[in-house]
Amino acid sequence: MIPGVSRVQSISRASSAVSAVVLALSLWPSIALAGANETLSGTHVKISWLAPISFGSAETHVGIIYQTDPGWHVYWRNPGDSGTAPKIHFTSEGLEMGQTQWPAPKRIAYGPLINFGYEGETALLFAVRPKGASADNIQLDAKLEWLVCREECIPGRGGLKLIRPRNGGTDAVWAKNQRDTLDRSLALLPQPAKSQTLWQLSYAGSDESNLKMRLQLGAKVDGQFDLHGLPEFFPEDVSYLVPAEPQATIKDGAIELAFKRTSEHDLPATLSFLAVDRQNGKSVEWSGLETKSTDSAPVVGQASVVELLILLLSAVVGGLILNLMPCVLPVLSIKIMSLAKSHAAPKARAREGVLYSLGVVVTFSALGAALLAIRQAGVALGWGFHLQSPMVIVALILLFWMMALNFLGMFEMGGSFILWAGDHGDSSSFATGILSVAVAAPCTGPFMGSALGAAAVLPAIQAMGLFVGLGVGLAAPILLLSLRPSLMQWLPKPGAWMETLKQFFAFPLFATVLWLVWVLNQQTSGQGWMIASCLLLLTAFAVWLGRSTRAMWRAFAWVIAISAIALALPAVHSLAGSSSETTSHGSWEKFSPAAVEAATSRHLSVFVDFTAAWCITCQVNRRAVLATDAALKIFHDHNTVLLEADWTNQDEQITRALAAFGRNSIPVYAFYPADGSSVQILPQILSLSILQGLYR
Repeated sequence: MIPGVSRVQSISRASSAVSAVVLALSLWPSIALAGANETLSGTHVKISWLAPISFGSAETHVGIIYQTDPGWHVYWRNPGDSGTAPKIHFTSEGLEMGQTQWPAPKRIAYGPLINFGYEGETALLFAVRPKGASADNIQLDAKLEWLVCREECIPGRGGLKLIRPRNGGTDAVWAKNQRDTLDRSLALLPQPAKSQTLWQLSYAGSDESNLKMRLQLGAKVDGQFDLHGLPEFFPEDVSYLVPAEPQATIKDGAIELAFKRTSEHDLPATLSFLAVDRQNGKSVEWSGLETKSTDSAPVVGQASVVELLILLLSAVVGGLILNLMPCVLPVLSIKIMSLAKSHAAPKARAREGVLYSLGVVVTFSALGAALLAIRQAGVALGWGFHLQSPMVIVALILLFWMMALNFLGMFEMGGSFILWAGDHGDSSSFATGILSVAVAAPCTGPFMGSALGAAAVLPAIQAMGLFVGLGVGLAAPILLLSLRPSLMQWLPKPGAWMETLKQFFAFPLFATVLWLVWVLNQQTSGQGWMIASCLLLLTAFAVWLGRSTRAMWRAFAWVIAISAIALALPAVHSLAGSSSETTSHGSWEKFSPAAVEAATSRHLSVFVDFTAAWCITCQVNRRAVLATDAALKIFHDHNTVLLEADWTNQDEQITRALAAFGRNSIPVYAFYPADGSSVQILPQILSLSILQGLYR
């Protein structure tokens, strides 16, 4: 399940508190606070700078001080069961800003809810280094958002402005009271675990209910550990572990800490913890501790023989179905046309089919190996990850554009890569297999999702077997057609009309180009279409110019084409990741785990659409079902919150949410019933009857 949902659902006594948070957040735009000054006052909180009188050339710190009224608190970076951490966006002239340095928090209980936060005065620190040497003053602006809570919660936002001179020396100059505050704040920052030897934390085991960590302490009382003097532990991600203190027991000469796990969540490969010793004022932070789960989920070991055979069969069937998907048809039609007009002997046709199949299987295996290598490095990516890169999209746009122009007879380039797909040589057959997989990646059909999800968590050898199975399924029709001469009678006889057919197949390629330009536009906040259009125009002009019989014009055509590509790729690269974060369309809102938690805590049903611009199945489902008036009426009549998880660009939050469902590909449709029962994963091909069945 999505982090935090099951835990909040299980504590109904806290629903009023969570509702108060949601209500306060809904009123956020109506709350106005002070403008940009050195201090500002919100309801039950005062905020100010922690800064020197003047800056030198050396690194120093600045901070944002939150002073809450008695009984009120703001939140740590991981807020716990509810709430949200302060957000700060800096704009600076003359300073290089470091990351937020969070002091150790405390547990703040409200009923069954446990939050992590700060009461009284707290400073969030930032290491800064002056840059440049021309300006006399340094200016720093901060846009702030926060949530201050007691039994009720009040959101706030405002701005701070800091202007300080340069003193011409090395060190910053501080006022005594500000320097004292800085020293106290620095002392509250956690130290990395590797910098100390007093406490050692390591994995000790796990089951469905608990994660067990082994703690070695340097101090004992009468030869035994003093459990009453233990540090206070904070898990840094309550998606997997509840915020309550772990249960401590003495076992095998060490202390075993049992952290209660959230329900229906597999542990990730690593987790981070913070330990705080209130008596000595010390805190230690462990980052990326290994957690070797002993759950029954596939991540813990190899699948059984029966399970693996079922998964392999699903992979092969899923690959077969890919041949019917619209994203594969343009390339598949090229190979079918090639076989139809081939006069080669049966053995030559068989060789062509085998090489095409080899291209498919090798490319699937290469993508699978890349995913597994990235997984081993601790980075979460999903199937179709290469289409999250605008650079790859531009390359595919150019490739299909040139192939279409070739099919229309605009140019002939013999052994070039553009003609590989439509020729009969060994390299052409292999290249067509590569192209088939490249454009098949956006499509995840029936049976394929479960195979890809399993491949993401199975051992490498078994996972690679599933990728090979997908390749075998995708390659099977062409391979069968080329190996069985009796089937060739179903193909049209060669003739003069084949040239017309070749020209006709240029138009599915043009359609693919249009679709990819739209995808690029989605990835680049509406700016990519102009770059792509100019690239296509210039390359088409270069092709036309290159038909000249004069060597000078042909050389000039190459200059134009190469220059267009050389200018387009860096321009698109600079826009990578710049797509807007607005993913709400009409009744749909932007997905986040917090949005799911907020809705389910109010006993509302939730429908999450995991989608992407490059996923054709997703787009067909949206236009044919989800975006129709009939579907929206079904959702409206049952008071369902609609969330869209847009995976067009890489998004770690969405990748983690998919992994929680055992998936690493889209489309995925998740439905959270209003009664709090288990989340339902819907079929990948939707219909109105499926949506109606959710509420029966």
